[in-house]
Amino acid sequence: MIQNRQVPMMISLPPEARDKLRILAAEQNMRNPTRVTAAASIARELILEGIEKIESMEAGIKPSDEFTKNSGLLAEPVKSGQKIQKS
Repeated sequence: MIQNRQVPMMISLPPEARDKLRILAAEQNMRNPTRVTAAASIARELILEGIEKIESMEAGIKPSDEFTKNSGLLAEPVKSGQKIQKS
């Protein structure tokens, strides 16, 4: 997917998902304090990876094991009001 231009998009998430993204960002910031990572940046990466996975599946290409292990986000969609399991 070509990512030469970005446009803003607003999404709504359950508070648990937002908090998890914030925790992931804080952990990355602690590991590398010279590069600031925002929760929105992590969300953007996950969305783009998810789109690539869907496009690969539509094209008949199996996603890599690494992606499948690292991202449980698309395994089952989160329903409104559903609790997100914390790992």
